[in-house]
Amino acid sequence: MEEYASISWGEIVEQEITRYRKPGEFVERHEKLSSPSRKRNTENTTERHKERQRRAEELRQMLQKQKAERLKELSNKVEEVRRKRAELSERKLEHLQMRMAKAEENRQKNIEEKVKKARDDDVKVMEVQFINTIGADNMRHDVMIRSQEWEQRVQTIANERARKNEEKAAKEAAAEERRKIAANQRRQKMREKFEKHELFEAQRNEQERERSEAVRERNKQLNERVAEKKATDAQEETRRRYENTLTQVKHRAVELSSPRPTESVASLADFSQIPSETLYVSMLEGMSGGGSSKKCKLCDTPLDSDFFIISHFLSASHLSKANINIKELNYDCLKTQIDQNAEDVCVEATRQLSLGGESELSKQSTSTKKRRTRLRQKIQTRAKEYDKIIGQSDLSDAYRTSSGKTSIDRPLRDIAKVLKATLGEDAIKDRCSGLVKESFQNKVYPSTDLHILERSLSEILRALRASDTLQKREMLLKTVVQNDFIDILTALISCATNGDTIIPSRTYCKALSTFGELVTIDKFIASKFFFSNRVFALLDAYCIKSKSMVWRFLKESHMPTNDGSYRLLIECVMLCSTFLRVMNSLYTKVKGEISSSAVVFGITDDDIYVKQLLSLINLDGYGDTLLFLIKQTGMIDALPWSVQLDSNAVAIPIMVYTDIILEVGEILYLLGCKKRRNEAEGILSEKSSLITSLAPAAIQQFAVRIYSIISSNYNSSATTARVSVISIGNHREEIDVTQLLTTSLFQLWFFLLKKEPYEAIKCLEDSELCLRLMHITMTMVAQTEKVIFANTDSSKSKATDQRIKNFLHFLIEVIGYFATASERAKMFCVFGWQRSLLMQLASLPLGYFSN
Repeated sequence: MEEYASISWGEIVEQEITRYRKPGEFVERHEKLSSPSRKRNTENTTERHKERQRRAEELRQMLQKQKAERLKELSNKVEEVRRKRAELSERKLEHLQMRMAKAEENRQKNIEEKVKKARDDDVKVMEVQFINTIGADNMRHDVMIRSQEWEQRVQTIANERARKNEEKAAKEAAAEERRKIAANQRRQKMREKFEKHELFEAQRNEQERERSEAVRERNKQLNERVAEKKATDAQEETRRRYENTLTQVKHRAVELSSPRPTESVASLADFSQIPSETLYVSMLEGMSGGGSSKKCKLCDTPLDSDFFIISHFLSASHLSKANINIKELNYDCLKTQIDQNAEDVCVEATRQLSLGGESELSKQSTSTKKRRTRLRQKIQTRAKEYDKIIGQSDLSDAYRTSSGKTSIDRPLRDIAKVLKATLGEDAIKDRCSGLVKESFQNKVYPSTDLHILERSLSEILRALRASDTLQKREMLLKTVVQNDFIDILTALISCATNGDTIIPSRTYCKALSTFGELVTIDKFIASKFFFSNRVFALLDAYCIKSKSMVWRFLKESHMPTNDGSYRLLIECVMLCSTFLRVMNSLYTKVKGEISSSAVVFGITDDDIYVKQLLSLINLDGYGDTLLFLIKQTGMIDALPWSVQLDSNAVAIPIMVYTDIILEVGEILYLLGCKKRRNEAEGILSEKSSLITSLAPAAIQQFAVRIYSIISSNYNSSATTARVSVISIGNHREEIDVTQLLTTSLFQLWFFLLKKEPYEAIKCLEDSELCLRLMHITMTMVAQTEKVIFANTDSSKSKATDQRIKNFLHFLIEVIGYFATASERAKMFCVFGWQRSLLMQLASLPLGYFSN
């Protein structure tokens, strides 16, 4: 329909052609019809033809008519479609106009509603203002009414009070006599009580005096025995020196009998004796003039002593300049180098030696202080999170459940009472976070308070050690947690910025012993202390006291040891031991694996926390204090090799400080291995400044000190100091301090070789250190072999003999690891040839190499 709607009527008629004839169709039909066989009558044929023509004309008219009708119908349909389209367009236009009108009506309606709502809001505001005005008036009226009632009530109360005062005055007049009688009786009782207390104090002072006299007498007897022992040793040493002198005189006479040129420094290549560290030119204060020294012509390096000569010509720098391969170095080559390159020089004595009094610790720079402050803030933030986690744990709730009465309830109350009277209840929590500004130097304690503190701490310590059953121990620990005894002990341990503590030194050490016992037997208490800001009380106390100790030792280097002036040293040793006990309690090692108590509370990043704490300890001067102790212990009277603790135990400060490096470093290493399940990653990732920087420095200082001792003993035949310690069988025995220092030295080097092999091998690049280590091992092996040989004919205990043999086995193991560490170490082991370390090992009996 749409197709016919777009064309005209004439075009439609022209297109409606019924059919087309084929070319030649009429000719064929004409031939067929004009065939003679079909010839018929002309008239009939004409009529039939006319009839046909007529019917054909009728048929054509009929068909034309039908076609016209169809076209007309089609045109009507097209017109109808056009009409309907027009109607649809009109209806759409009417619908759109209706919607626009409705939208305009809705818009007007919304505007009217908003206007109405705004008017209603204004009306409501006015109503609220009116209501508030009415409420204020009503309130003012109520206040006036209450004021009038209050005035009436005050008047009534005043009248009643006046009446009661009259009655009270009458009663007081009657009771005054009774009070006077009671006061006289009370005064009499107080006088009697004071007399009893004075008698008790006199008896206690007498007991203290007797006890002090007994201790003094025991010390006197011990000193006499030590003096007798020293005298005997001195006589033996004198006899030995006399025999050695005779032997040396004989050898010297033999040498002088055969004329030969004087030995030069090239004889050092023989390694026949320990190279001396004595300077060729000793320059004292106020001395002027000159002296003779030596230097290397090739390197232009000053050589002030025999030791520096041999160490320099064995150094990598000199060998590289001399173009000598370390594997090709031999006796002749070394002797030639010393003979050719060591020359005498004249040195003016313009330097002055420092005679002491200067601090061994350098002042912290501004950047170090800022780094320490930032590190402390990080640790505090992490510690607060850990403390919150531990406080919300189920284990904390279990410790808060009631446990009943225990034997330490009264001591806990007494300690809390004395401490609250001294500090105040609020100040105890403040002191649990570390340093405080207050000074307790002038705080005078009554003797009764000190007696109560020491007695209570002793009772708690005794009860903890006597708790033989698990149930009894759990009751005691719950009581400790419920009474906040951890905070009380933290406040007792805390230290002011000037080094003062709340309690005296003796009571302070007893508090540390009690705290150490608590953290040893219970991991929850250790975690509650370590993973919180309470740990700063311990670390800050150690920092302040160690710096004060070093300053006092440097300032008064000749103070005697029997006047209590080295109490700071004892306190520092106790603080280090307590920190070590906390770490060992939290991180237990079983068969090469570590178990962390922090995992119980869901803490998995405690290795980072431990590493940050170690960095803070190192920034607080732990390494400087250790190096100072290694250098000065035994050199001044106030810094002995061992100290007598208040628990009658003997502690060696250097060993305690070294144990912290070894134990904490092992904990960090095992934590890294456990976290990554890969030993190599544990080595590379868990580095700490306390290990990588302090351990090499301590090894170097240990080597210098030990070499100085054995060198002085070799040249002067002096007697080496000995330390009295308690062995495994509770027997006292004396150990050579050189043996103790050597053990600490090689324990540190073994630890560094296992955890940080690169740092351990890097230490051996120093020719001075290698030379010292070689002579130390040679001297200690020779001395130990002599002691073992001498003990076979003496009645020494089996424990002592076994300890000496174990030390020899340890030295043999050290030499093995030392020789395989690097090519330089291997070179030092074969120097001296017939007198080398390797030949010394080869000359030992085969039984020494078996366990």
